[in-house]
Amino acid sequence: MLYLLAHVQDEIYMQNQLRNHWEVTRDPTLNAEINCVQMLVTCQLNEWRTDLCRNRIQNMTMWVMQVLTLTPPLIKPGGFAV
Repeated sequence: MLYLLAHVQDEIYMQNQLRNHWEVTRDPTLNAEINCVQMLVTCQLNEWRTDLCRNRIQNMTMWVMQVLTLTPPLIKPGGFAV
């Protein structure tokens, strides 16, 4: 299981608290703040996912390169198959 960064979790928690408070008060300025926090959380989650995918692709590429360099040749220098 992958875990979110602590500051992203804090932002999500703050957004939920603001939304709960807004449901009671229906204050338009509070709604605007919730929207800003939502955009921030969305951007942070997108960056986190992008970094995660980029790291996976890098690791897979490194693994493939290691396998290709460690694989012995199928034909010996004399021309006979192994």
